[in-house]
Amino acid sequence: MIQQDHLQVFDLTLKTQSPLFVGSGRKIGKREYIYSQNQGCVKILNMELFFDYMLRHDLVRQFEKFMLSSNSSLLDFWTRDCHLAEDWLEHPKLMGDKPLVQYRLAVTEDVAGYNGTKEIHQFQRDAYGRAYIPGSSLKGALRTAWLVHLLLHETLAPGKNVLWKRLRSTTITYSRRAVTPTG
Repeated sequence: MIQQDHLQVFDLTLKTQSPLFVGSGRKIGKREYIYSQNQGCVKILNMELFFDYMLRHDLVRQFEKFMLSSNSSLLDFWTRDCHLAEDWLEHPKLMGDKPLVQYRLAVTEDVAGYNGTKEIHQFQRDAYGRAYIPGSSLKGALRTAWLVHLLLHETLAPGKNVLWKRLRSTTITYSRRAVTPTG
């Protein structure tokens, strides 16, 4: 643990037993990233640098045409309309000392039929762009895991039996309220 002013910072290693997603509420549209099937990844662009590149190289009109067309592949726009190779997106000298690709996300075989035409829901990130799980999400997940473990694996002593009955009666009461006609 590290104490930083009023915050306590902990480094944890989590092993998830199921998919984990803590969304930020932001989405990356299908025309805001590059899907590279050969490299098995999507490349998330730094859109500010990307638009700056479009302005500097007089590609704004071509980009407008692309955005209004039915073509949904930003990679096709980059290679066919701009006549640039895909690897140039990650070239550090393209925009000063920064590549246009901000980060990559692996697209595994688990994503059957993925063709780069879907929105990507962004994961929560900290100020440095690293994936981040807020403490409140972690706390809720730990509470749920603890409760499930107690209910499924602990011997039901009289006190715990009351907890189980209360939990079941609450669930049944809410279920009945949901189907009970009003008025």
